[in-house]
Amino acid sequence: MGIYDYREYIANEEACRELLREIRWPDGVECPKCREKKIWRLGEANNFKYKCSQCKYKFTETSGTIFEKTRTPISKWVLAIGLFKVGISANQLKDEIKVTYKVAWQMINKIRTAIKGDPVTNKLFGCVEVDETYYGGRRKGKRGRGASGKQPVVGIIQRNGAVRTIAVPNVKSSTLQRIIRQNVKKGSIIYTDSW
Repeated sequence: MGIYDYREYIANEEACRELLREIRWPDGVECPKCREKKIWRLGEANNFKYKCSQCKYKFTETSGTIFEKTRTPISKWVLAIGLFKVGISANQLKDEIKVTYKVAWQMINKIRTAIKGDPVTNKLFGCVEVDETYYGGRRKGKRGRGASGKQPVVGIIQRNGAVRTIAVPNVKSSTLQRIIRQNVKKGSIIYTDSW
């Protein structure tokens, strides 16, 4: 699904839930616990939408997903996933979908965790370049490395391949080496500025 396709869902909570149903259960609703296909639909007054005829488990489209127990509307989640695909930061996300920074940060981390098995998130390999930069508004005082109020961000690019940007707490050598180990296959050639 391209970013343009998200326009259909971001203003309609029920359309987002329908999308989630279609993606999760393309062959019809089934119990997340026992995989039973015979499911009872519950009334509007109930917090749960479905009940399994076999194990009696009550559930919704979000049960057992990253959306479970969230108070954030699913439409905001759908928009967050679309924005995540183009590389949005938690700080930008909070402004775009009108949530707190803490909620935006948690959403992005849950999305990252959910796509960990995705080939797009596999480790980079071959010739890989690593560099850091700082994001944040202009302020008086020191600029560049060590500037107050700036968020250090590490960029990792595989030549003729994928790009990763990762917000980091600091740019110490030990932090950067850990980030490289997590994102780059062993035996790759790594090009960096000297740190």
